[in-house]
Amino acid sequence: MVKRIVDESVGEIPFAMDVLWMNKSCHILGELYRSSSSYKIWVNMIQKIVLYIQKEWRLLLKYLFVGGSSFFVKIGSYTIFSRFLQPQGVREIQNIEAIAVAVIYNYTLHRLWTFRGKKPAPGSTIRYATVVGISVFLDAGLFFVFHSIFKIYDAVTIVVVGVIMALYGFLSHTFFTFHHDPLRRNGGSKE
Repeated sequence: MVKRIVDESVGEIPFAMDVLWMNKSCHILGELYRSSSSYKIWVNMIQKIVLYIQKEWRLLLKYLFVGGSSFFVKIGSYTIFSRFLQPQGVREIQNIEAIAVAVIYNYTLHRLWTFRGKKPAPGSTIRYATVVGISVFLDAGLFFVFHSIFKIYDAVTIVVVGVIMALYGFLSHTFFTFHHDPLRRNGGSKE
């Protein structure tokens, strides 16, 4: 059953009213959202992500394992540097030392295990170095801001920054480092 709602600013808009009166506003917003082009873009993107996961789930599990274990290597390194080797040291320097240990661990494990059977994409080494360089500065900068400026406890800061960096790393490596055409030089996406 289709009813029409009249809005003076827009005019008459058709909506499917198959929900209870209580849910009408949520349904109306959903219909407006579904009719927009951004909805189709999101659905298309989610479908591509699901297909990628179905195709590459083993690689994704390895990537997640290496990323998660790198996070614990960083926390462990930072704890060793800040609590045992240099308890009175500068926390920001100790964080950078921990980042260096984690980056070496991460690169080595990805190269030897995660992407062992994959041929590197042209230019991926330079893109990897670029992403890692940016992530080191971003990680160190966020640590400085949260710990030194906002005075958040260093262990909490490590976890919060770790989550932010995991999201940054995943998105950067997926859409830039290991992408076949990261700068879209072909004039658009390949479909």
